[in-house]
Amino acid sequence: MEESSETMDKSSNDIQSSQEDYPRAARRHLADATVLKAGKRYDGAAYLAGYVVECSLKALIAMDGGQVERIHDLPKLRDTLTRLVRYADARTARIAEPLIGLLRSCGILGWHPQMRYRPSVVGADQAQKWVAEASAIYAAAIGEMTMDGAI
Repeated sequence: MEESSETMDKSSNDIQSSQEDYPRAARRHLADATVLKAGKRYDGAAYLAGYVVECSLKALIAMDGGQVERIHDLPKLRDTLTRLVRYADARTARIAEPLIGLLRSCGILGWHPQMRYRPSVVGADQAQKWVAEASAIYAAAIGEMTMDGAI
């Protein structure tokens, strides 16, 4: 993902009342995770990849007016999105349903922010996988929301 710092710093039009800008944060974390992976900083790359997924899911939940919990639990956010899709408008459902399918096969759902306190445990293969999964989830959520004009 090649973006200038000016593009990465640009706010989306999806800033929450709490001032969180989930699309912008996801974009920034993905760029940083990619750089860290290339620099063989695998723990940092995997750690930020988890935040890409968290912010992407929260952006989609917020798009439909869903309550965005202040949590870092990817399976719980996935479950919230799954429940939300049952009642979502057609635009949200169109974006969320393929994303939920993608999440079924993702190992990154095992991510947790507490990993930042543990000794180095993420190898090149896991970092590569998690950054690739984060990139796919970002594209399926933020990319689709952008193309749809939602953000």
